[in-house]
Amino acid sequence: MQPFKLDAVIKFRKQLEDTARQNLFTALEKETEAQAVRTRHQQDRDHLYLRLQQEKEQGTTAPRLIMLENRIALVKEQVSAADQGVQKAEREVESKRKALLKASQDRKVIEKMKEKQNNAYQEHLNKKELAMLDELAVLFHKK
Repeated sequence: MQPFKLDAVIKFRKQLEDTARQNLFTALEKETEAQAVRTRHQQDRDHLYLRLQQEKEQGTTAPRLIMLENRIALVKEQVSAADQGVQKAEREVESKRKALLKASQDRKVIEKMKEKQNNAYQEHLNKKELAMLDELAVLFHKK
């Protein structure tokens, strides 16, 4: 029986877990940025709708209304693209979260193995010590 010798594996698993945690953090930052872009485009769209409504109420030229409607169509496309970007970022975050969970579980499995093996080794040492003490007791008892 020997003490646990896979400490290098535990260290490597911890590094993998740290890398997975950093990847998750990066993905979360990208998701936040994508949501900010989407929000900005939605605000632009809402502002343009309000402006179009005001232009219609105040009375303006047809080319001006066409220009505003074209701008609204462009901003709608940007909002749609931003929505897709947010969805992609959310999928990436979920993927990184799962990777972190797996890395954490893998590390914990190795640590439990270490704990069990070290406990078994300690128990083995205790049994050897008891056997030696019993032998010493028998030797001293015979004298």
